Amino acid sequence: MDKEERYQKGRRVTILALIINILLTVFKLFAGILGKSHVLIADAIHSLSDFITDFIVLAGLKFSSKPKDERHPYGHGKIETVTTGIIGMGLIIIGLKIAYDGVLASINPMTIPTSLALFAAIISIIVKEGIYRYTLFIGKGINSPSIIANAWHHRSDALSSIAALIGISGAQMGLAFLDPLAAVFVAILIVKVGGEITLNSFKELIETSVDEELIKEFESTVLSISDVKEAHKIKARNVGTSIIIELHIEVDEDMTVKKGHDIAKEVEYTLKTQFQNVESVTVHVCPAKTLYGASKEKLKN
Repeated sequence: MDKEERYQKGRRVTILALIINILLTVFKLFAGILGKSHVLIADAIHSLSDFITDFIVLAGLKFSSKPKDERHPYGHGKIETVTTGIIGMGLIIIGLKIAYDGVLASINPMTIPTSLALFAAIISIIVKEGIYRYTLFIGKGINSPSIIANAWHHRSDALSSIAALIGISGAQMGLAFLDPLAAVFVAILIVKVGGEITLNSFKELIETSVDEELIKEFESTVLSISDVKEAHKIKARNVGTSIIIELHIEVDEDMTVKKGHDIAKEVEYTLKTQFQNVESVTVHVCPAKTLYGASKEKLKN
């Protein structure tokens, strides 16, 4: 899948979600006001945050799909990482605000929600869970962290609507404090998801290595190539949806420079074809059985 196709798929699912979020926000806000439900109003604000982050995701996808240039030789993938972090931080802020309002309202509950609020919560659960599943499917298909993060934003909205349903139902049965208290529970879920998304984006921005298991897969793949005697000092990091790899290989000390170069190109080609997201591979060729090539401990340290 090329970058343009990836962008178009991400754009379509995000625009669909954006339209749904506009309609759902308006619906839940009016139902929350008319139905006298604190938690449904909080839920509507959460849907409004989805609407805002949809715009952020669209911008991130657009700019991250730009081709490489002289100032950005590794492409613009980290723009998507930044937008993912913004989504996460936005979730945290929204969650804290909802929690604060919910605590205040639960201390002195004044109103009992109506059936309109109950109906709106049910509709929201069905719609948001559907959008979550579809967005996650597309996000994984195009390997987009911002689309996947946005899917979890939709899931947190579905969970908050479930909490709203419980709170409204409890309040209608005479436990008025359950409505605003459910809003606090919603807030905790939102903050948790936001924290995880933000932490993962920060890890990528500070160039944390990919998982050790993936490093081992790279090593095994390289060692399967003919004439490669050893592979070590393998480093790999994420740049947006792409992976950048640097590694050392050892070859026969009597091998010609051209042959060593050909093997390095084969290593690069193999890693790029066997691992979908590998964008760049830098191979350093070392002669085996020499003071430089055989001293593996020195190379590893």
